[in-house]
Amino acid sequence: MARPSKFTPETKDKLIQLINAGVPYKYACGAVKLSYDQFAHWVRTKPQFAREVKAASDVSVASLLAVIRKAATMQWQAAAWLMLGGSTILLFL
Repeated sequence: MARPSKFTPETKDKLIQLINAGVPYKYACGAVKLSYDQFAHWVRTKPQFAREVKAASDVSVASLLAVIRKAATMQWQAAAWLMLGGSTILLFL
């Protein structure tokens, strides 16, 4: 008998909620007791889930960049980071 799938609406919704809040994928997976490999498999094989993950990531990045932009008005380091492209934020997702 096959094991029941961990891909439940509750697990999916919690993952999306965590990613939307800026939690890196690896830690979001840990919070729902899911391996990162299984998460990556779902992203590859479930197009709707992949779209939801992408949308949540986009919202998270936009929110984090808004905070950095606000900080850039008072701290030169934030402004410098933005000038360099701010791409390191993507390493955490």
